[in-house]
Amino acid sequence: MPEDFKILVVDNEPLVRLGIVVMLREQGWRTMSAEGMTSAVEIIDQGYQPDLLITDQNMPDFTGIALGEMLIERMADMKVLIVSGDDLENDVPPGWRSLAKPFTSAELFAKISELFPD
Repeated sequence: MPEDFKILVVDNEPLVRLGIVVMLREQGWRTMSAEGMTSAVEIIDQGYQPDLLITDQNMPDFTGIALGEMLIERMADMKVLIVSGDDLENDVPPGWRSLAKPFTSAELFAKISELFPD
């Protein structure tokens, strides 16, 4: 990964969000987190330009796919990983990845490696 690799994690469940952030930060990756679409957009509006969006699919006011599509319009090079309790592999847009919850850090890093195969 590039030295300045940045990730935005969006999940409405605080413990899930924290768990993902801890796994990522243990790898030394710069990570911001948001509990929903509104706070995610605020982070982007403040200038944070993530290389990767990791978002839950099922949240109270939107889906992860809807959030990813909205943010891709603003940052075309951003990659998207959707996490969900359901198997979404056939439902995500081309080039995106999905990961079923619960997952291990090794499974998370494997999906990220698929998106950034350097």
